[in-house]
Amino acid sequence: RELYTRRIDRIEAATPELLERLASLNEAGMTVTEGLDRVRGSDLGVLTPEVERIHRDVAFGSTVGDALVRFGRRVRTTAITRVVTLLVHSMRASGRIGEVLRIAATQARADLRMRRQRRQQMFTYLVVIYISFLVFLVIILAVNEVLVPSLPESVPQPDQTDMNRLGVNADQFARLGGVDKAAYTLVFFHTALVQAVCAGLVGGQLGEGSLKDGTKHAAIMLAV
Repeated sequence: RELYTRRIDRIEAATPELLERLASLNEAGMTVTEGLDRVRGSDLGVLTPEVERIHRDVAFGSTVGDALVRFGRRVRTTAITRVVTLLVHSMRASGRIGEVLRIAATQARADLRMRRQRRQQMFTYLVVIYISFLVFLVIILAVNEVLVPSLPESVPQPDQTDMNRLGVNADQFARLGGVDKAAYTLVFFHTALVQAVCAGLVGGQLGEGSLKDGTKHAAIMLAV
């Protein structure tokens, strides 16, 4: 998931540059198909193989619009889908879409900038979640290492005669009076596991906007 997310981020970061190049070529008199053929030979980073696939789709008989739609389905992000939709509708109206390409590039840069700002702002909350989880572990560890060992092995029982007079079963009372220290440790451990999973998912939702991205935080906290 992390590798996929980083690849998508690189694609979205390179998209404005691709749109700017296509806009310049279109304004110079080239069609979108000719522009794709020209830019595919340049270095577009992670977008280079995707542009090659788009050009190959067109070379095999597909329209540019269909090739772009398939590109949007492969990437599956809101920003790319918005750009693809804008370009497809523009090409249906006219072949001169240089200005539209520049507008799409500006919008893509704005979306990328807003997403980065959001991540920077939410990073503080992610740090708070990690700190609160570590504080929780410290408290649990202190209770388990200090309080639980000081508990008595058993609780003193009332006199047998008093229990008989009150109608209390001595065996049941004995079980209630016993202190199972291992049970306390096991409960603390399970509580820490639940805390790790829930805190990790919340951290992913706050920091990166998806519960799927929270699984890496949950895995880190589970490992701790």
